[in-house]
Amino acid sequence: MIELPEVVIYKIYVYGGANIFYLNKNALKYIQKLRLEFIKKPIKMYYTISEYEKRLTFSNYFLNVHNWRVNIIKRKRNNVKVFKLWRGRIGKYVLKNKNTEFILYESFKKKIIDERILVNKDYFKDKSGSVDTNIILGKRYDIEDIWCYDNRLFKYIELWG
Repeated sequence: MIELPEVVIYKIYVYGGANIFYLNKNALKYIQKLRLEFIKKPIKMYYTISEYEKRLTFSNYFLNVHNWRVNIIKRKRNNVKVFKLWRGRIGKYVLKNKNTEFILYESFKKKIIDERILVNKDYFKDKSGSVDTNIILGKRYDIEDIWCYDNRLFKYIELWG
């Protein structure tokens, strides 16, 4: 077994993940001690939700299969909600066009919004290419914006992956 300083263990864990535990069994205790900070004092995440509604629109002419279409209407909910973050993975940073963008994991969104009413990836697309199949009427919700005022968020993402 390799004995390493705690600072080095943390850096290896950030880049290598849980594989560090094979090198040093004290690393698991150290990482758990760092994670305990978030259990004692969770991070407050603030978010707003947007609502999507699919509507069927018929034309005023003949009613047949080809003269109606589906409209998706987006409404932003103005009320800010709070979520306490103390364990689990939330998302990842992605570099797009020289800008850093944070993408939330679907598993994290399912913790906040019920899975039955969460917007899925195929909600805006028609799978078969025709409008008259797979039409889901009703309302779906997604996270519009999410932010945090706590400086410990980057450390949290490093610890939980």
